[in-house]
Amino acid sequence: PNAESLAAAVHQVIDDRALAVSLGEHAMSELYLSWEDSVTRAYERYNTVIDRYWTDRKERRGKSDTFFKTIAKLYKQS
Repeated sequence: PNAESLAAAVHQVIDDRALAVSLGEHAMSELYLSWEDSVTRAYERYNTVIDRYWTDRKERRGKSDTFFKTIAKLYKQS
């Protein structure tokens, strides 16, 4: 929950080789992600980020286009 408890946990693992080995083995069995799965997840995430970027740009451009068209109409009327 805080930096001190994280530091204490890291020191505990550093000081206890058997705990470090056990922790590493457990992580491999529980958290292992193949290279193919990792790349697939990254690819999907990048596509999401890119899609959001272009969607945001279109929304902003649409709003600004409306603004400028309205201003142009006002100038034409005056």
